[in-house]
Amino acid sequence: MASRITTLTLETNGQVRPNPASIIAPLEELDFFLSLAQPLPHPMTAWEVWAKANASLPWWSRFIIKLRNLVLLPFGTKPFKPAQMDIDYPPKKGAEIGSFTVETISDHKLCLIVDDKVRRGMLCVTMSADQEDVVLTGTAILNNRYMRWYLVIFGKMIIRIIRSAAARF
Repeated sequence: MASRITTLTLETNGQVRPNPASIIAPLEELDFFLSLAQPLPHPMTAWEVWAKANASLPWWSRFIIKLRNLVLLPFGTKPFKPAQMDIDYPPKKGAEIGSFTVETISDHKLCLIVDDKVRRGMLCVTMSADQEDVVLTGTAILNNRYMRWYLVIFGKMIIRIIRSAAARF
């Protein structure tokens, strides 16, 4: 059922199939898949990449996030909140980071889960062995069939936000 997937794959250096540990469900079950591979200017941990990306969100991406929250709150979504940047240490599994819950945390991998009435989603930051390259992966399964319009409306904005954050590494 690959036709169900809204795929937004960016500069993945030929990576077509994501690592199964970085996606919320098997590829065939996904409604949304996004991937971005990016070299880093110097070695970083997965948490450092996440914290830096969140700390450097430009004003327009914060505006888009507020608009998204306003539009989707009536449908039962958790509001997306940029992570609190006063956390300067890697959190533990199960910790709440913004609107996400930490599922996996190590120097080489950070996976965050969001689960609400509308979707079950996962964002993963996966580092190369030398920690000089990162792959950002976002996947989701929609629990509400009417929410596909969300992907149509906000999908391109999600790409812009992620590209903007990646450019600030």
